[in-house]
Amino acid sequence: MFHDHGPANKYGLYNCWIYRGHEKEGFGATMNPGEMPSYDFCFNSMAELAAAHKAEITGA
Repeated sequence: MFHDHGPANKYGLYNCWIYRGHEKEGFGATMNPGEMPSYDFCFNSMAELAAAHKAEITGA
């Protein structure tokens, strides 16, 4: 949230959140960011991101 999404928002870059902790509440060892930065894509794992990329490029 602080080192990736926040700066991406600041500079107008597209960004993707790999939300590994999606099944848990809170932010784990990461401090609550307060106002959540925005993100353009969100996947629960790198495998989901890879599958979405494959589907996009193959039209599947």
